[in-house]
Amino acid sequence: MKLLICYNKYSGHNKISLDKIIKDLSNTFNVDYFIPDVNLNIKDYIINNSNKYDILLIVGGDGTIHDTINTLKVLDKLPTLAFIPNGTCNDISNSFGYNSYKKSIEIIKKQYIYNKPLYMVNDIYFMYGLAIGGVSNVSYETKTKIKRKIGKLAYYIHTLKDINNSNKYIKLKIKYDDIEIIDDYYLLLAIESRYLAGVKINKKFNNDLNIFLEKKRKLKIISFIKFLQFVLFNKKSKLDLIIKNKNIIIESEEDLLINTDGELGLIEKNIEIKKANKEVKIIADEKIINKYFN
Repeated sequence: MKLLICYNKYSGHNKISLDKIIKDLSNTFNVDYFIPDVNLNIKDYIINNSNKYDILLIVGGDGTIHDTINTLKVLDKLPTLAFIPNGTCNDISNSFGYNSYKKSIEIIKKQYIYNKPLYMVNDIYFMYGLAIGGVSNVSYETKTKIKRKIGKLAYYIHTLKDINNSNKYIKLKIKYDDIEIIDDYYLLLAIESRYLAGVKINKKFNNDLNIFLEKKRKLKIISFIKFLQFVLFNKKSKLDLIIKNKNIIIESEEDLLINTDGELGLIEKNIEIKKANKEVKIIADEKIINKYFN
């Protein structure tokens, strides 16, 4: 079985040795690798070479995985995906049980396959979530140099600085089924993940996308606290939605900065969030899948 390692040397702390990964997997797989750089980007390489491999092992963070699944705009399917977390928060990898190097190698060798549904915002695929509004910019505005030094603590520091940004409320028109609501919001968060910003949120999904909406309040710190309660304690509000097979249309009079899987995915006034007609096969921890995703 042929396995391709995509080793992103720019992700996170870059502490994991490529040579060690090759050594630990070569007794089970026929291993190749590539290292993306400015002249050899992830998307182009995968589009041109993915049909040669059974498994694509991504050594990097959430952004690397996000770039990988968005090759599906060109490809009909990807090889089966596996991960070794080497980014800052690694929310996607952690959600499927990849919480250490040793555990990752063990999961990959067992080859338990999970068929993961994907969601889309306009023409962008996302793996675990999107965000609009307050604190949604933190993951892609935090400087790489700082993340390399102090890891996910850099995100938390940036978040605290960003809470009272005066430009964070946005007026949204949200339409789903036969319902339409218009209001000023601090944050819209759509998520299907066991982790967010490196924090374990312990939620059972059944392949649904959970939508958290926080309205405008007199004090932004209250909005932020409500967001923390949702993430840390799964405390819901009356506005929470769940996408199963429904589409959600969001319209705004101003450009919306859409965070997808921790990256700035697109800038649009009008977006549609929906379940995609494609899915990916992921090698995952069987116990985690049975507990949280089935």
